[in-house]
Amino acid sequence: MQIYGIKSIISNFFLGFFYKLSPKQALCTIFIANSIKNILGNLSILFIFVQIIFQTLTVLKEYMKRSTIEDAMFPGCPVRNILARLCDKWALLVIYILFRSGEQSMRFTELKQQMPDISQRMLTMTLRTLEEDGYVTRTVFPEIPPRVEYALTERAKSLKPILDSLLQWSADNMEDIMNDRKRASEAR
Repeated sequence: MQIYGIKSIISNFFLGFFYKLSPKQALCTIFIANSIKNILGNLSILFIFVQIIFQTLTVLKEYMKRSTIEDAMFPGCPVRNILARLCDKWALLVIYILFRSGEQSMRFTELKQQMPDISQRMLTMTLRTLEEDGYVTRTVFPEIPPRVEYALTERAKSLKPILDSLLQWSADNMEDIMNDRKRASEAR
C-alpha cells in the first residue's frame, strides 16, 4: 500500500507539471523519474508511463501550436491569433529569405540551404503554416522528381515595409540588447 501511494504521488506530480514544461525541462523530469525509479526499486511501469506522456505531449504541443485556427479564450486577439504564428522562430525568417529572392519563387532545398540550422521537418511545418495563413503559395510541377516552389503572396508582400522596419530596429538595438542580456546573465 505504501508503494502504491508513492506511485500515485509521483504520477500526479509528473502529470501536473508535464503540460507546462519545455522539452529540456521534460528531459530533466524524465531523469528525475529515472532516479526515483532507481531509489524506490522496480517502478519501471511509472517510468515508461512518464516517457510515453512526455513523447505524446511534445508531439501534441507542436501540433496544437500550428493547427490552432483560433485561440479559444481570446478569439478576437490579433496577437494570439495572427502574430503568434507569424512571429515564431522560423516563419519571419522564411518570409525574409523569400523577400531577398526578389520576385522569384524558391525551391524547398534552396530555402533549406539558406537556413542550415532548421530541420527538414520544421521547415516543412513552417511552410505549411505560412501556406495555410495565406503568406506563401506552393506550386507543384508534374515532373519526375517532383518540383515544388514557394513564393510570397500579396498579403506577405504587404509585410515588407514592416519587416524592413523591424529588421532595422533590430540592427540598431542589437548591441545594447546583447549587452543587457550579458549583464543579466552575469548578475544571476
